[in-house]
Amino acid sequence: MKAKRTVKFIIAALAIAIISFTFCACDFLDIESDTRIIYPSADLYTVCDRCELPETESVYLIYVEWIRGDVNIVSDEKATTVSFYEVAEGEEPTEARTLHYLLQNNDLKLKYAEAGYFKLGNLRKNLYVTVPAGIRIAEIGINTKHGNVNIDVDGKIFKIDVENFYGGDITINATDAEKVNVESGKTDLVLDGQVKIEGQIKNVDVDIIKANVEVVCSAALAQLSADVDLGSVRLNIPENKGFKMVYKTLFGKLYNAFSSQVRMDGNKYYYLDGKAEIYIETSTASLTLSKFE
Repeated sequence: MKAKRTVKFIIAALAIAIISFTFCACDFLDIESDTRIIYPSADLYTVCDRCELPETESVYLIYVEWIRGDVNIVSDEKATTVSFYEVAEGEEPTEARTLHYLLQNNDLKLKYAEAGYFKLGNLRKNLYVTVPAGIRIAEIGINTKHGNVNIDVDGKIFKIDVENFYGGDITINATDAEKVNVESGKTDLVLDGQVKIEGQIKNVDVDIIKANVEVVCSAALAQLSADVDLGSVRLNIPENKGFKMVYKTLFGKLYNAFSSQVRMDGNKYYYLDGKAEIYIETSTASLTLSKFE
């Protein structure tokens, strides 16, 4: 998790005031003007708005860099290989603004457009990636400027990393994941949306200024940390061997629907043996704690 903000509530309030002042009509930081996307080995990328990889190709990492539009990564029981396509809205993309991809050393990298400067205009593109059910993958990484993110994968994933800078809903459903990390970007601008993380996930890290965050863990949780200034946090976790939790907040409240046996000591809470470690920090966001049945 990033270094703690000095005065969390003031920073969050200023961020909201700044974005409100610009009326949110600029599509966040004048994204319709000159837009730049830079990535190494750009000359090795292939232009393709609809592709299916050969069945002989294995993919261990999927990394998406997207500017405007939704990103969807889902598994399909009928799929035998990884495929992907984009759907454009607003205007027809030129070749330079069409999806570019590179498969190298089992890493699949998907880029919104050709490297360099270009006019984004009214273009919005939604990306759809399909992977075989039961896939084993090291990492799914998504870096997006503005749009929703949906990951629904039946398989074993070591790490899921989502960075959404300026807004959109984030939904992650993973049947077996070691780590899930969600944040609103290094700019600390407000991500205003819904974040839902669900599945058998051992480690969860959420760092967002404004969002309604819900985490539903159906299996043993090892560690969870959430830094959410405004909105709400809902945790639905199994009992297992209990947890130890720190909940730091300026104005938020704790709603304990987990068990009356949760013990409190200042801003620390304990249940059973306290094996799972939970750390929650908010400004006004309240925390609801319930048991996964």
